[in-house]
Amino acid sequence: MALKIYETTDGRIEYRHDSTAWGRLWVVIGFVFFGVLVYDLTIGSRGDQRAVGLIGAAFTCFGIGLLLLERSHLTVNTSARRIEWLRRHGLRLRQGQLSFDKIGDVYAHSPVGDEGTPSRRVVLKLKDGKELPLTAAFLVDPDDAQLLFAQRLRILLVNGDKATQDASPDVIDDNVRALVRAGHEIDAIRLLRESRKVDLTTARQHVQEIKRDG
Repeated sequence: MALKIYETTDGRIEYRHDSTAWGRLWVVIGFVFFGVLVYDLTIGSRGDQRAVGLIGAAFTCFGIGLLLLERSHLTVNTSARRIEWLRRHGLRLRQGQLSFDKIGDVYAHSPVGDEGTPSRRVVLKLKDGKELPLTAAFLVDPDDAQLLFAQRLRILLVNGDKATQDASPDVIDDNVRALVRAGHEIDAIRLLRESRKVDLTTARQHVQEIKRDG
């Protein structure tokens, strides 16, 4: 499930995630199970003895394959102050464009119960209240690449936007503030506890201080 974040020679920032190879692999495995089923029912001596198991295994593989069939591509055009995005998940394709002035904030968050190496996804918080996740899946983020990407997008937002004014050189603190602004206080507390190794009370106090500061 490769994630690539890079800058082109003309100053565009590219965010690309593609797990379709893994998805296709699981679909192929599903067809293998169906092939074994057909063999058992036509040529082999087993008949329908393991038909239920093979059918279940095949559909399980197809389901996993569809979940992993995801391709996300986001281009940040800094000169035009515009974001072009495309997300294909399973059989569904979504795409569009967003000008910077429609984006209220950007944050990266983790799934509930995430432990060990953090998994994250970046979300655009639009000014109309809607949220646009860049990926359907939460991607393993051992080097905090998604935190850094979210911070960079916040810094690129329209001058005078609160997300830009509050940008901190500390990527953890910056993302905690973005999570609090988006109303994800539990995620903010969890990020503080995981990254700063503080207890629950200290993390909650810090989040409350951020809320009081506005």
